Amino acid sequence: MLNVDEDIKDYSQSINNPILDVPMFMGTLFGEPYTPLIIGGGLILSGNSGNQKNKRIGFEILQANLYSVTITQLSKMLLGRSRPYKNEGADNFTFFSLLDDDFWSMPSGHTTVAFATFTTLSVNSENKVNQVLYMIPAFLTGISRIYHDKHWSSDVFLGAAIGYFTARFVNNLHDNLEVKNNFVQPQTSNIFKISLPL
Repeated sequence: MLNVDEDIKDYSQSINNPILDVPMFMGTLFGEPYTPLIIGGGLILSGNSGNQKNKRIGFEILQANLYSVTITQLSKMLLGRSRPYKNEGADNFTFFSLLDDDFWSMPSGHTTVAFATFTTLSVNSENKVNQVLYMIPAFLTGISRIYHDKHWSSDVFLGAAIGYFTARFVNNLHDNLEVKNNFVQPQTSNIFKISLPL
């Protein structure tokens, strides 16, 4: 896997196409910590105005990010992997790097955030096309982290797995809780209700 990391890094850094700059910039934004706060918070607010499904999705987004980002950050500090832009190689680990961001490469935090957020939106959608469309920003985030030389490909893969499986876990928790409590509330219309293409 480490040899593949080096090869993918070399290829990604050989690409010099300004057309990619905008989507790669957007990919980074999708993985910023404020993204789940904005999306999740907005859905919760719309839920307070009567849309209970949106409220549940908003809480799932925040909960999935809380769990997955905690796992990712602890892993970063434990593993202490050197970021690719330091040019110290894919096999350079300085374990227990508690404060040095240059050694927080594995796993990718942006990718974790994006996958936790957009997997939650995807699994809560009943439309198959939308389920796929919701995942595009997450994959774009992962690619952008390699393109910007912030992470190795294995960092991105691990971050994606943490975000994805945590989001599925949280969704299952909410499903089981809803079934257990036989929770069905009628939705009421409200001028402030936000509708997503779910």
